[in-house]
Amino acid sequence: MACNVSLRDSCPASLYYVPNTMRSLDETASLFNVENDVVNRTIDGFLIMINCSCLAEHRFFTWHMDYKVQKGDTWKSISSQFGLFVVAMPEMVLIPSVIVTLDVLCGCSKNADVVTYKVQNGDTLYTICSRFKANATKTATLNGLENPEIIHEGDILFIPTPAKAGSNNLTAIDGHNEDIKTQKASKARIRIVVGAISAADVAIKQMKDTKSKEFFSELNILCKVHHTNLIELIGYAAGGESLFLVYELAQNGALSDHLHRPALRGYKPLPWTTRVQIALDAAKGLEYIHEHTKPYYVHRDVKPSNILLDSNFRAKIADFGLVKLLEYSPDAGGAAASRIVGTFGYLAPESLSKDASPENDQLSEHRSLVQYMLSALNDNQDSFDQLAKCVDPNLTSYNKDSLCQMALLSKDCVDDNWKQRPDMSRVVLRLSHILSSSKESEER
Repeated sequence: MACNVSLRDSCPASLYYVPNTMRSLDETASLFNVENDVVNRTIDGFLIMINCSCLAEHRFFTWHMDYKVQKGDTWKSISSQFGLFVVAMPEMVLIPSVIVTLDVLCGCSKNADVVTYKVQNGDTLYTICSRFKANATKTATLNGLENPEIIHEGDILFIPTPAKAGSNNLTAIDGHNEDIKTQKASKARIRIVVGAISAADVAIKQMKDTKSKEFFSELNILCKVHHTNLIELIGYAAGGESLFLVYELAQNGALSDHLHRPALRGYKPLPWTTRVQIALDAAKGLEYIHEHTKPYYVHRDVKPSNILLDSNFRAKIADFGLVKLLEYSPDAGGAAASRIVGTFGYLAPESLSKDASPENDQLSEHRSLVQYMLSALNDNQDSFDQLAKCVDPNLTSYNKDSLCQMALLSKDCVDDNWKQRPDMSRVVLRLSHILSSSKESEER
């Protein structure tokens, strides 16, 4: 970040450091030659608090640290070791065992704390600013981005975070220092417990360390996607043989609990309009990961147990352990999946023989959501009397026209020819119309 004489000589700032290999907090503090108490764990790395300044004859704001040159060091290897934050000085000869002063890029701003951040694969300016609760327009201006939609992996950005709000959304959960109270748990190798951390209700997903691939997949995805219809990741922890992901709590549990014998779980049957709203919420969540992130993502395991309901019965998609990151564009036709994953009964048939694509999620989502309202329609089942036989018996009141429209949409979404299925933006539009007409019918 270029020096500005109108700013004070120095300021508090932070480095968002994501190591290339696993490092402990102690190792990170030692690497940067700082005390442990200025290093905070984040979801995927560390936030290091520094004092940033603009010294005489310097063009950029920098933080200065001593470093002992190692045998074989080059300016490129040193910069890579420190997250590409180090300013290379090729005129300086690197002699092993000699202490040199490194200039580390940082930034100062009058009205914000600035975080130095290296763009990761899959980042967009929107997702980065969402993580740090930063203003995208101010961030683009601060970094001189002519086109905010074009950023590249490895670019260094300076993120103006409002009064440390950015770090609050990134810090990892330390189970020894927080008040974690387990209230209930489920069975299986992956366990979900409901508890409280610092008076906030959370859901904690516990996995065996043998599930580390799913753990890091979910961790990496939820760091980069932020949407009201995707479950929010609050933090993570590891200890013993277990790995933990901490999420916002969905007070009304999984959709599946409300569809299959809800009375046994103490729930009332979901009204028609609520069901349509849930379908629309889930579709919006999938539309976001299919069309508004770069690269695009395919969930690959959308089903009622992975759709969670908050206190207002608004849906949030969860369980991103099997998400496939795709260098996908609508014109490219998808990207190869390494293996067949998902839950039998919710997989798109073509996933057994063709590439992973958002169309797979569309089929999966609609088979799962339609499951509790309708069964698939055959071409000769077009009368309302026949359709009514497919309706959940717990659903005693609904708008007939909306039901027919939902049936037609459902039929389109499970078409055997994946090219005939509507994309998620079209699905969202049609569900919005169905929800609107359902609400109008209720008000009459």
